[in-house]
Amino acid sequence: MDTHNYSIDKTLPVDWPEDVTFLKHNRLASEIPEHIQTLYGLVNHPTCPTLLPQPKTPIPSLLETMDELEIQSPIVCDTVSIQKIANSSHPAHGEYGLFAVKDVPPHAYILDYRGTIQLDDLIDHNSDYCIHFHGTLSIDAAVAGNEARFINDFRRVNERPNVAFDVYRDRLTGECRVGVFTLNQIIQAGQELLVTYGKSFWKSRNVVSNEPNWDPSWDD
Repeated sequence: MDTHNYSIDKTLPVDWPEDVTFLKHNRLASEIPEHIQTLYGLVNHPTCPTLLPQPKTPIPSLLETMDELEIQSPIVCDTVSIQKIANSSHPAHGEYGLFAVKDVPPHAYILDYRGTIQLDDLIDHNSDYCIHFHGTLSIDAAVAGNEARFINDFRRVNERPNVAFDVYRDRLTGECRVGVFTLNQIIQAGQELLVTYGKSFWKSRNVVSNEPNWDPSWDD
């Protein structure tokens, strides 16, 4: 897997919406118990509502199957750009998507999916920006997040997704994060990043989807 350290820039991404907070780190909801924070290597800084890594601890059995990677997560990712969708046949026509600005090889890390990490029971599952984090946690980027919140579903756009969300553990700090990784095909410059939201997402919005939730051939 390519874990190239993409360049880090402290400015906001181009076309970032004014009503959404750009996050350099995940936020951690106050309702999450301390032992769960420790399990995932996450702790709130007392003066800043963002997550900071704490010293790495032995991996509990719950996390043993999680990939450990050494990745320098970019603050602003120069591999992608937020673009308004002009194609009238696109389901998100007139809204925004996330596009590659350079070729990205198969099975490569692109960027993290940032947002507010919250207990599943307390998360707003009607949010279009909520994804499962791990265990009993989800992450919501509705009001605060990064570029990954603009990744659209592949349905009615392409035959298959070209990226997937996957949780990983930072080998150096022990912090757990959700990354965006390419599948088994190259993403060429100019192509839109597309993921599968899953049938349950569309069912909850009264939309019928005949495409599979997941096909192993996408990532063999």
